[in-house]
Amino acid sequence: MKQNLSKLEQIRIPRWTVNYHGRIELHGFSDTSEEAYAAVVYLRSVSDINGLELNAVVLLAKLMKRIAEPLNRFQIEKYAWTDSTIVLQWLSSHPRKWSTYIANRVSSILEILPRRQWGHVPSLQNPANCASRGITPLELVNHSLCWFGPIWLADDPGNWKRNVPDEAFDYNTPEIRQPKRSDCLSPSKLHDARLQFARMAQFEVYQKEIVYLVQHSEIFPKSQIAELCLLLDGDGTLRALGRLQQSSYSFEVKHPVILPKAHWFIRLLVEELHLQNCHAGPSLPRRRQASDKQLCEMLSSKS
Repeated sequence: MKQNLSKLEQIRIPRWTVNYHGRIELHGFSDTSEEAYAAVVYLRSVSDINGLELNAVVLLAKLMKRIAEPLNRFQIEKYAWTDSTIVLQWLSSHPRKWSTYIANRVSSILEILPRRQWGHVPSLQNPANCASRGITPLELVNHSLCWFGPIWLADDPGNWKRNVPDEAFDYNTPEIRQPKRSDCLSPSKLHDARLQFARMAQFEVYQKEIVYLVQHSEIFPKSQIAELCLLLDGDGTLRALGRLQQSSYSFEVKHPVILPKAHWFIRLLVEELHLQNCHAGPSLPRRRQASDKQLCEMLSSKS
């Protein structure tokens, strides 16, 4: 044993691990015997290929926008394709579900190309692979996939297999949550349903404002609601920051929901509250006798 110790001089352990994406894994192993116990740890560098795929999709969205601008005199239908199913999953849900890095890029992508314009293409039929994986100049000259795209692109669009994710996760609608079934609707479920419809109204009328707010933490100056101080709560509901922030009222009362007054749901909501309160006038929300929930809803309807 002692005679072999000199062999240890031949061992070299690198102190620097190549990693350009900030993610590593530590794998530990342990064992024991009557003579000794030991532990070994290995560091594994991980390449985040999905994050790189997302950057490629951002590049594609910007490129399609740039190409479409000088062609605006034509009626353009846009179709975007990627072979990354993970990226399509990110695009199928609201950006607030993901980390900041992913959410910012998903928002910028969907602002240019809505989710319904995205589809899945197999890797072998993806012409962008020619550039990402590399081909020789000799191969490029007669590379049909590179110059003409996949063969099915020449077929009728009805024959394309786009494999679009479930419509239930459309970016233009609030995320759909499946509640547990019961024999009757409780007041809390009815209230949650009203908020869900409120988010739907917001997305239909204030979609640009919401996307801009996610990206810049403010509303763009030309918006009709630019004069308001706004926030997005944990459920993605657009709310106002008013003078009641320091009060003892509930969160919903202090931060009323922003609702577009011309939307059909808002008209139904105001009519419902009007009938529930026996045709009361607009001064009712200011009465202290009103419950917090009614106060919140009535103030929201006036916004």
